[in-house]
Amino acid sequence: MHFPDPAAGYLPPGGSRAPGRHAAGGGSAPDVARNAVEWRAALVPSLAVVAGTALLGVAGGYLWAAVAPRVALVVVGHGAADLVNSETSAFIAADGWYCVICLVGGVISGLLGYWLVVRRHGPVAMAGVLIGGLAAGLITSWIGEQSGLATFHHLLATLPAGAHMQSRLTLGSRSAIAFWPLAAGLMAGGVEAISAMRERHRTAVPLVLAPPGYPGAQPGYPGAPTGYPGAAPGYPGALTGYPGAPPGYPGALTGYPGAPPGYPGAPTGYPSAPPGYPGAPTGYPSAPPGYPGAPPGYPGAPPGYPQDTP
Repeated sequence: MHFPDPAAGYLPPGGSRAPGRHAAGGGSAPDVARNAVEWRAALVPSLAVVAGTALLGVAGGYLWAAVAPRVALVVVGHGAADLVNSETSAFIAADGWYCVICLVGGVISGLLGYWLVVRRHGPVAMAGVLIGGLAAGLITSWIGEQSGLATFHHLLATLPAGAHMQSRLTLGSRSAIAFWPLAAGLMAGGVEAISAMRERHRTAVPLVLAPPGYPGAQPGYPGAPTGYPGAAPGYPGALTGYPGAPPGYPGALTGYPGAPPGYPGAPTGYPSAPPGYPGAPTGYPSAPPGYPGAPPGYPGAPPGYPQDTP
């Protein structure tokens, strides 16, 4: 029995593969063609970046050969020479000049590579910047070491013993070649990061703070207007006699509805005042029998009450 290959997709019996179907893991035909076109479009500028950075490396090599110091030698025999000063710092100075030239060249190539290629073509162009930086570092080292090499060998072979001459230029630390691509990558990546942060800040939604007294602020909030709706009774700033204030609350209106009988400020003879309450009228209804001030012959007066009727 024959089983179809799962990686090739499903093939209907007796038919061909449906249009637009493809092997698992790939994209549709238009997407593949579009990606191929984008890669080809980015490849040519990336190669141009590599070539341009290599030319900077040529210039850097000649500059290194011109500014780097040489070590003084003394000829001790045919084809042999020794150091005049065994504690010389010329070797370190030569490597230092090489590092400086690589750093400056990396900054220049990274900045130009970003503005011309990387921001348009992305990762492919960034790879071109790094490869070009590595090539430039190697070219700088090679040109610097080859400059004056023929003259050095000629003098070493022809000068008599005891004659003084200068050594050839040599890069002592080969790892310094990485300074050029490192500087180029940091420059291009740094500019891209700064641009992304500025774009994110520009498109961010600004946060608006509510001003004091904004609708929905809690009662009594700093800046809320006096007598703000919903403020608790007697709250600082509440209006005098605010609705809902308890009876007799400071600022409550005199004789406020619901005040207890005889409360300071209650009107004289207030309804429901107890009988004989100070200020109650004489003969107030519900006064007990014989209460001082009751009229003569009042129903329920005790026998012999003054002016009592027989």
